[in-house]
Amino acid sequence: MNLRRLKWIAIIVPLGFLILLEVVRYLYLEPLLPYPTGHLLAIAVMIPAVYLFSHSIFTIITRMEQEVLRHNRHLAAMNQILTAVSRSLELDEILQVALDQVLEVMQIEMGAIALLDAEKEELKIAVNRGLPPEIYLHVKCLKLADAPLEWEVVRSGKPAVIENLMEDPRVLDIAKQAGFQSLVCLPLKSKGVVQGLLGIASCQKRSFSQSDVDLLMATGSQIGMTIENARLFAEARKQSERLRILQERERIAMDLHDGVIQSLYAVGLSLESCAETAREAPEEVTRKIDRAVDDLNGVIKDIRNYIFDLRPNPMGAEGIKGALEETVKAFRVNSLLEAELSAEEVEGLGQEEIVQLAHIAQEALANIMKHAR
Repeated sequence: MNLRRLKWIAIIVPLGFLILLEVVRYLYLEPLLPYPTGHLLAIAVMIPAVYLFSHSIFTIITRMEQEVLRHNRHLAAMNQILTAVSRSLELDEILQVALDQVLEVMQIEMGAIALLDAEKEELKIAVNRGLPPEIYLHVKCLKLADAPLEWEVVRSGKPAVIENLMEDPRVLDIAKQAGFQSLVCLPLKSKGVVQGLLGIASCQKRSFSQSDVDLLMATGSQIGMTIENARLFAEARKQSERLRILQERERIAMDLHDGVIQSLYAVGLSLESCAETAREAPEEVTRKIDRAVDDLNGVIKDIRNYIFDLRPNPMGAEGIKGALEETVKAFRVNSLLEAELSAEEVEGLGQEEIVQLAHIAQEALANIMKHAR
């Protein structure tokens, strides 16, 4: 019942009742009962009628207020989940926030989110709250073939709401032995594909309204999209890393061809000419051999640069200052030159920006070492 209809009922019903009561009093009570007996009887009928009507109206209003509060809690939970999604790309953090919000809104003590491995046909728990250790150890990696209820939810893509799981043969015996009474298991879908399952359980018998199920389904859809996006992001990051490695290999191959190999070829030609020079101008042999040794030492230095690569390890360094410190440290080892870093930490830089800036510094130091005399 909506508020507008309730307003009309609050106006029409009392008015109709008063008119009916006045008609009855005028037609039947006044001829039979003297004044004021008829009026008192009418008032006696009116008082309980007014009480019953008011009680009904306030009961409806209270129910509507509770529904509004529940709806507001649902919206607040969805807002928290969406905030977590927009703030972080870490799947575990987002799933933990989502599960906490669901448990808080549903006022239930236990829950878990499991990710589906479609190829292996198994579920792996990503996050959980309140699960007893023996239950977690049993279900942390669950084959669908051993879990009829979960398999049905994955296959059908529809939620399973069980208010008395003791009577449901699909539920695992270990859950019944742990004292679980009520359970909801629903799919986490994205674009119609099940990405995982969300399960909540209680050791007390609970009834779940359609509003509760709607909230869980809406939350499940959001979590399902988050899981898919996280998997796509991880795959894109792997592809980017593979591409970076291939580009780096190509760069090293080109540098070796243009630098080291050409230098070795030149040293080889110089040494070949020493045989002829030894017969014609023996004094030139020593000079050429010394030059060849210097060139070989230069080649050795270049090879050391390729081995160490002068690249920082940004994953192991904190911030741009740490990455630059690693770069300068590697430069000192490779070049045997003195170098000092004077820098302050810069807040707000992302990992990709730190890597790019560190690579710029690495290239600058490589050019210094290459052209230093």
